[in-house]
Amino acid sequence: ALIPYHREGRRMQGLIRFKVQDISQPYLQPSPLYRTGIAVGDYPIDHHHRKNPEAPQHLGFYPIPSFSVPLGVLLPALEFKGIIAAEKAISVSNVVNGTTRLQPCVLLIGQAAGTLAALAIKGNYSSAKAVPVRAVQAALLTQKAYLLPYADVSLSDKDFYSIQRIGAAGFLRGKGQPNAWANRTWFEPDSTLFSYQFLKDLSVIQIKNTLGKSLTFSLEEPLQKVDKEERLSIANSIYWVELLQKNIQSALPNFSTVTPTAIDQIVRNNWSAWGLTDFNPNRLIKKRELAVLIDKTINPFVSIEIDHFGNYISP
Repeated sequence: ALIPYHREGRRMQGLIRFKVQDISQPYLQPSPLYRTGIAVGDYPIDHHHRKNPEAPQHLGFYPIPSFSVPLGVLLPALEFKGIIAAEKAISVSNVVNGTTRLQPCVLLIGQAAGTLAALAIKGNYSSAKAVPVRAVQAALLTQKAYLLPYADVSLSDKDFYSIQRIGAAGFLRGKGQPNAWANRTWFEPDSTLFSYQFLKDLSVIQIKNTLGKSLTFSLEEPLQKVDKEERLSIANSIYWVELLQKNIQSALPNFSTVTPTAIDQIVRNNWSAWGLTDFNPNRLIKKRELAVLIDKTINPFVSIEIDHFGNYISP
């Protein structure tokens, strides 16, 4: 027998409300929700509003790239301990429901909801909201799930996990491309990077300590000195990663036992073991290589916790 397909149902008022702005410009929002991704989608904003002349008429196929669904849309805004939303009940706007309602995205949301529930029970947490974001994401990665929808980095890519972790950490960014029925986000793993853009992207990252004070990476001075046309070499990458390590340690004294000055030797000793080739400090570094380098040294995905809004927080 045929079963009616319901495009929309009642949605929960969640800890996070996922809006079209979070999808169309993920790196420009006050809350970097992409860092909390637990599922991905690529379907367009597909609404049939023209069938109702009283409905807004400007929303048909609003251009969006592929996207990550944030963990907070599964959780209620109020302190209900035993509720996790899934399917079309997640906390999204009417507009965003036009894409998250599709079956591939719904299946991934269900996987994340089940994973969150299992972690809450196994860890004896007071509620699902108490389960750390990174714990949920790490569990999903072990299940070969995508946190970020990079179309050019498949599960079979040897650097898949490092790229997913560093993308979710916000240390390297993807490039969104709206494309009709098949929206995309590209990581461009074999491209090279401009030093200035790399540092500029990092300069917006803040760590909030227990007193609520924000500690921003001190990159203003380096930004003023870097040539905007200079591309990152392996040697320069090591230098900037050492500087990042110092900045993070100034915000989080117990952050890491690895001293910044040891990073150069760690990279030299482990480059081949990490599956990388052609170690030459003077050549330009590929984006995938930089992702692996950061993942294996600073390791921000594991070392610094985030809240449900995507903010870095100190323990």
